[in-house]
Amino acid sequence: MPPGSVVGITRDYEYSAQVTALQTSGVVFENSLSDLTSLQKLAARRFQVVLVMNNDLEVRNQKAKQSGTEDVVRFAFNCGVENSTIGFSLAHPDGLRALEMYDEGYRRIKANGALKDIHMRWFPSLHWP
Repeated sequence: MPPGSVVGITRDYEYSAQVTALQTSGVVFENSLSDLTSLQKLAARRFQVVLVMNNDLEVRNQKAKQSGTEDVVRFAFNCGVENSTIGFSLAHPDGLRALEMYDEGYRRIKANGALKDIHMRWFPSLHWP
């Protein structure tokens, strides 16, 4: 993208190193409240490009459909991978209980083989211990 291109991003999302490197080439990031809003701004020609977070569990153009822009925007390519984490509040009254429930569920899917099946589906080229 040429320097000065305005790229719509969603406020408070964490983007991959590949994405943030665009700023060093002169690309300007502009925040929106959501991916849907970014897509609507793209359709209105306020952005040249938008970065939309998606995953393999949703149809690629689902957010375009939700934002009403499916007839005027197209997805071009993937731009990096973002790792995610889960956290539990130690200050919230139900935080520890939620953590214990998560840990118990994890133990169960590991014991019954479901965790291995999930791993093989998402990371087929990696070896399971």
